[in-house]
Amino acid sequence: MLLLVGVWHNIRNFQVRPAGGAYRTTNHTYKISINQATAVSPCNFMNDELYLNLVDFESVLSGTLDEKLLIDVLGQVLDCGAVETIQCAGGNPRKKLEFTLRDINDSRIPCCIWGKLTDILHSSCNQDDGMVTLLLRFAKIGKFGGELQISNFFDASQMIINPTIPDAEAFKDMDTEDDKTLMPYESNEESQEYINKQVDQADKRVQRDKWLL
Repeated sequence: MLLLVGVWHNIRNFQVRPAGGAYRTTNHTYKISINQATAVSPCNFMNDELYLNLVDFESVLSGTLDEKLLIDVLGQVLDCGAVETIQCAGGNPRKKLEFTLRDINDSRIPCCIWGKLTDILHSSCNQDDGMVTLLLRFAKIGKFGGELQISNFFDASQMIINPTIPDAEAFKDMDTEDDKTLMPYESNEESQEYINKQVDQADKRVQRDKWLL
């Protein structure tokens, strides 16, 4: 049975092994290992939470975080440059976009995203006036020219622009002149519908909470 991102399943007869390797999406000590005896079936339980584990910018800039783990970051997009096409190893061209993310405390992190996310973010940054907030899930911490940098990690990373989550609401009080309003996008096309649903559900929760107040 195909395991899709964002779809809940019941999983039986699996093994539990120590987790290891680079670019893990969680710091959990153990991992589930599926074998020939594993049974996967549909699950009636549903939960639309994003399960974010946002990392503050000061921790990233300190250089103390484990670069083997992928992280979630949220910030305002600044200094969005032009999309470049880079010839990578093997002669394969890849699109590249550099920009800066800043948090609510004005700490700033240089970022670089690759692939099809570049066109989406770049075109969105040149649309209507308004603040641009970016949630990058499962982002990679790396170094370029001796400087710490955040980037996406192939199709594992998810990019949501102007997410309707409580952590992003604080950015609305920031007074800037170069903000943009963007639309959500995710790097894995197969799970785009799932991300859109999450954003919609989060917006409904915000409206519900305002009504209760």
